[in-house]
Amino acid sequence: MIGLQIGGLQDTPAYLLKKFKPGHEIPGPAILIDDISTIVVEPKCKALITANMDIKVDVQRPEVKKEDLLTECDPVQLAIFSHRYGTALPYEYTQYS
Repeated sequence: MIGLQIGGLQDTPAYLLKKFKPGHEIPGPAILIDDISTIVVEPKCKALITANMDIKVDVQRPEVKKEDLLTECDPVQLAIFSHRYGTALPYEYTQYS
């Protein structure tokens, strides 16, 4: 077990990828180790070994509550962003077609 710190320290199993067969699902958190690569499967995600021995990782999006969203802008940050990126493109790219 290896400890990863994602929202706190979690025990995370490490697996050798060659020990899995097609159709096997590995729930996260997990670490999949191969001869030439390492794959991290985050918590609440899962890895699926496909028929071709590829790895498909299904990523779960965290739930976002409406009250957690920011609805106010900092006027200083907005002015800096506007100044920095507002004129970054040449004039011809800023016109609508």
